[in-house]
Amino acid sequence: MKCTRSTSTHRDGGFEFIKWTLQRVIWELDQIVSNQSGSIGNRVITNYWRVWEQFYQVLTQSNYQIFSNLLFLEIDWKKEATHWKPLEGKKYFIKRVTDMFGQYNIRPLVKLLSTVGDQTLLPEGLHWVVDKIKNHPENLDALAQDEAEALINRLYQRHITFIKTNTSLLNDFIWLLDKMIDSGSSQAYITRENLITYKVN
Repeated sequence: MKCTRSTSTHRDGGFEFIKWTLQRVIWELDQIVSNQSGSIGNRVITNYWRVWEQFYQVLTQSNYQIFSNLLFLEIDWKKEATHWKPLEGKKYFIKRVTDMFGQYNIRPLVKLLSTVGDQTLLPEGLHWVVDKIKNHPENLDALAQDEAEALINRLYQRHITFIKTNTSLLNDFIWLLDKMIDSGSSQAYITRENLITYKVN
């Protein structure tokens, strides 16, 4: 099980009920894939993505941003989680969601990349975050959050070997660290100093 145990119940009102229901769908899928293997788990995953594709289509066709954070699977994932089986093969879907909704709020993507999206979406997802913040600087506030520091730790600890062989990724990582340093992150400063050493070497 990759997400924390759901103990919440929905409050009165349509908005809260829909939000709670969508979150519960993600949580229930996590329970199923954690306890089922083989064809049953695979069928549930397939059906889940059919529903989420329709969810995406409804939001894009209606031009709504409401609940778009849940397309990024924004629930309380365990901080140490690095992979979620249902995300396998879904990099293009998350990229489409980012292209459509990332400019409104990049924080759900940062949270996803810093937890269960790590194995499937990084380090390429670094490009998505930097691109959206560069083009929509109102998202800079997301870099002052805890999940941004978790993201740079993931990138450095798990992906630095590849990043330092790719000029584009390396430049994006340094840009991200610089912006976080501007926001007062000491962790970003330490990481940048180590990264510059790698770049020189």
